[in-house]
Amino acid sequence: SNRPLEIELMSAFEVTLADPRADESHPAFTNLFVKARWQPSQQALLFERTPRLVSERGVRAAHFLAQSDPQVAGVRLQTDRQRWRGRNHDTSQPMAQFDALPDAADSSPDGPAGDDITLDTGLDPVCAMAVQLRIAPNAKAQLIFATAASDDEGVLRATIDKYRQASHVQRASLMSATLTGIRLRALRIGAEDFAGAQLLTTALVLTLARPQGR
Repeated sequence: SNRPLEIELMSAFEVTLADPRADESHPAFTNLFVKARWQPSQQALLFERTPRLVSERGVRAAHFLAQSDPQVAGVRLQTDRQRWRGRNHDTSQPMAQFDALPDAADSSPDGPAGDDITLDTGLDPVCAMAVQLRIAPNAKAQLIFATAASDDEGVLRATIDKYRQASHVQRASLMSATLTGIRLRALRIGAEDFAGAQLLTTALVLTLARPQGR
């Protein structure tokens, strides 16, 4: 376009960090143990599930901008599912309320990185990030959202650091495309059939309700 463009891209998903069977049986209970933090230096949302037993290892996950464009004008966050989805809203039409990035003055000096900021998850956590872009006339922008998980805090943060470097993102994308092509050829699945399967899977995931316990 010959005119500047302002858009906002959103990435959102529900956070579980529990065994699928436990989540299906008691989703509200398992979500009570999930905490959220914002890590400013890595531009990452961090989630951790507090272990219920001494023998358990806490599961951690991060959602972050692996590669951002200089035309990024701002980032907003939401970790409270009620404020993201709202009451009686379909998943395809959430209320999508976001908050501005928290003030650095709210950081916790006890956090592993020294500048982590604790966020409110309400009764049910969600991971939602909105990135505002101002694209100059006749220009283009590229964003890469990434998600990582580990039961070790140091490994998780090292993974974030690694994939915030463009070379690692490009290498991972190339390897993924190569391995996918090899597998599809072995299964004799064409590109159009694969795209159709992805569309069908997405429709099923977004429309099927969670099984209700008896």
